[in-house]
Amino acid sequence: MSDIFNRRYFFVIILFIIFVVALYLGVKLSGEAASPSSAVTAIQPTATLVERPVVRDPVAKTSEQAQIGPKLMINTASANEIASQLKGIGKKTAQLIVDYREAQGPFENLKQLQAVKGIGMAKIEANREIIRFELAE
Repeated sequence: MSDIFNRRYFFVIILFIIFVVALYLGVKLSGEAASPSSAVTAIQPTATLVERPVVRDPVAKTSEQAQIGPKLMINTASANEIASQLKGIGKKTAQLIVDYREAQGPFENLKQLQAVKGIGMAKIEANREIIRFELAE
């Protein structure tokens, strides 16, 4: 038992001596004691970033709209229009949308559209930019 205690004690002393020597050499090599404040001053930025407002090009905006395609007025569209313009919506689901709209009244937001069987968040997210709820102008 005392042999194990002596070995552990010896091992702890050796580790402490190695730590003290490493700390002493680190201070001697750098010329100064390592302190948190000296580390912070060495990393200070030389320039500051200036936030600038994002200016969109009107031509780019129209090209983005052209990529999205036409808007679909979900409250006035027929089942064929819904099936042809919405991604991931077939004729059967489109007819369910029209049936739900006729039974419950016009949709006011995307969350209400989720109540239709076969419409989940993935399909809503895929068509978010296309679906409109206001009446045609």
